[in-house]
Amino acid sequence: MPTRWLYPLLLAACTIIAYSDAAPPAFVYDDAAIIGQDPNPGGVSRISHLFLEGARAGTAGNPRLYRPLAMATLALDRALYGEDPRGYHVTNILLHTLATLALFGAIGAFGVDPLAAFLAALVFGVHPIHTEVVDVAYNRSEILATLAVVGALWWLAVWIGRSVRWAFAGAALFYFAGLLSRESAATLPALALLTFALLRPAPPEQRRSILVAGIVATAVPFFLYVWMRQTALGVPGGGIGRSLANGILGTDSVTGRLAQVAVTVRDYWRMIVWPWPLRASHEDYVVRNVALALGLHAALAAATLASLRRAPALAFGIAFFYVALLPSTRLFGDPAVLAERFVYLPSAGLAVALAFALAALVRRYSARSVTAVALALAAALTVVTLRRNLDWRSRRALWEAEARWTHDDWKVLLNLGEVYVQQGRHLEALALCDRGLSLAPTQRGFLSNRGIALASLGRPDEAAASFERAIVLSGGESTEHANLARLYAMTGRPALAEEQYSKAVSREENEAIRHALHGEMLLYCRSDRASAAAEFQAALALAPRLRQAQQGLRLAQGLPAVAPR
Repeated sequence: MPTRWLYPLLLAACTIIAYSDAAPPAFVYDDAAIIGQDPNPGGVSRISHLFLEGARAGTAGNPRLYRPLAMATLALDRALYGEDPRGYHVTNILLHTLATLALFGAIGAFGVDPLAAFLAALVFGVHPIHTEVVDVAYNRSEILATLAVVGALWWLAVWIGRSVRWAFAGAALFYFAGLLSRESAATLPALALLTFALLRPAPPEQRRSILVAGIVATAVPFFLYVWMRQTALGVPGGGIGRSLANGILGTDSVTGRLAQVAVTVRDYWRMIVWPWPLRASHEDYVVRNVALALGLHAALAAATLASLRRAPALAFGIAFFYVALLPSTRLFGDPAVLAERFVYLPSAGLAVALAFALAALVRRYSARSVTAVALALAAALTVVTLRRNLDWRSRRALWEAEARWTHDDWKVLLNLGEVYVQQGRHLEALALCDRGLSLAPTQRGFLSNRGIALASLGRPDEAAASFERAIVLSGGESTEHANLARLYAMTGRPALAEEQYSKAVSREENEAIRHALHGEMLLYCRSDRASAAAEFQAALALAPRLRQAQQGLRLAQGLPAVAPR
């Protein structure tokens, strides 16, 4: 086997081994809501529509997300694998492996020898900080954006000395693909500038043409992306201006936001170095030790300035981390407080710096000793990754693992309570809901889960009170009226049930769900199986994967319902 293929094959094999237990037959976290409960049929026929709507269309979540290319890959997965979650997970593992290989190629194009490039890319590929990205199919947007950014830098490094025109034409295509995958790809122009300033300085006679070509190559895809985003989301700039205004002029003080960003970025550095414990939810996150965080950032800034001449790769890695992470902080918008997935692209820059450091160590010491230490580190990280993958194998495993680390995160309590309700563990679910309401009294999900648990425990009056309070908190949303309607139907009060079903139908915007709710009303309140079946069939004609309609049709036809997975 030629030596040139040995490192890529070993790298791919090691990365796949680290995620060999990351393809369970279950949708977890965002996948459960966005893929598992998506009523749309998906497949290739849906791809064109994805460019005309937000990434969370039809689901609860941030309405300003526009990631059609990432969503298109999920649509392709549905065409290939149907409702089998394992296929989606396998695609994520393969995409992560491809991103790791692209990073290896880019590092080599920056002038690092293959051994050091292999070892640095290996650490990136097996690092447990990436489990949230790889184990959740919806989070592949991070992988695709990173693939685009790293691919563009690799392309530029290879072609800039041959043809500036071809170099930036290819980079523009990568940039456009990255923007259509995730917003963090917008940092590519700054990252390319860092690359040319610190790793691949351009000859003086080329600098002007490179600057002009770079501006054109990034401006065209960026403004095309903004236009497409605005068209799809229906607001100027696709909500970019509103997001920036919320970040800069929001209710939080500028000082408070800066303190929060300083502390969270400090913790991202900590998770890169010491990835334990890893968390899916950080709703209980507390901003503390601001002075320590500012001291760390000051020290890193000083290290960056001091290394500009003697160790430019170190300066590149530190600067890359901060620049790539900036769009995912709360300084310019309102993403999650803290999320491991945000570190995926920034960690690629650190891997580049690590490669240069390893190459220097190989020159100073023996290649064997440096390789042994790097492989030992990769092996230790692989063990942590394999262990963390097990937490993502099911919703119950994930939220029980989270509950071992926290007692004050309301999102953990809400999700674990929902799992226990579905599994019939109603007393445990009730305790979690009561605990959650003490922490987040306005989270109506606790009231919904509490009502379902109380109804199953034979306490209908208390259940009705929970559902009624959820209706008030939600402003009368369809789901909460439907929950109360089902309770009334179950306890033999068809007139009250029909009244609540009518309110649910009138407030529901989704036509397929309206048909399903009307079918439930006909079935449970009037015992009209034929008409109910017709309504459920009408719902399924619009949304073939709507589980609510699938279950209702089975009951209308006298068949047993299928328990949720």
